[in-house]
Amino acid sequence: MKKITLALAVAGLFSTGSVLAETATGTIEFTVQNAISVEAGDNLNFGTFRAVPSSVAAEQATLKIGADGSTEDGKSNGGATIQKFEDGSPGTFVVTGAAPFSNLTIDFPADGEITVTSGVPGSPVFEIDAFEGTVITGANPNTAIADADAVTADADGNLTFAVGATIGTDSNGSTGSYQSTDYTGTYVVEVSY
Repeated sequence: MKKITLALAVAGLFSTGSVLAETATGTIEFTVQNAISVEAGDNLNFGTFRAVPSSVAAEQATLKIGADGSTEDGKSNGGATIQKFEDGSPGTFVVTGAAPFSNLTIDFPADGEITVTSGVPGSPVFEIDAFEGTVITGANPNTAIADADAVTADADGNLTFAVGATIGTDSNGSTGSYQSTDYTGTYVVEVSY
């Protein structure tokens, strides 16, 4: 009889009808990073050349610096002339902080958007057109980039690319002369997801 009473007493401890439970609260956290960093590296340099504009509209001499590092001799057209003395080199841009292996769109300036002048009133302008790029580092090195092309960042979310373009004499016709001086200008490259 003692065994049955003890068994009932022990059974009563486990069948009280209430269950013991505890709760805990967890924390959710995350960071959204939509911004990427784009920094200019080397300048786009057209080298040293002799230039003469044409007084006839649409006669334009050109000189191309390829994004792949190739350069060409100047091309004359009618009265417009560009003769190269020293080679130039492509510009570079470095992208960091992108998501690993993300596709990034590269947008270059449109033709007719960038002009450079000596600042002397009445001087002809130089027109910078036909921007292009080449991936240096990223998921697909040596890939050519045209305007609005998508390229892929590397496993760390980084990308380096070169930029080339074509410089031309004033296509509107000019009776002025180019000044023998250093010329500088700026251009904007946009990188986005």
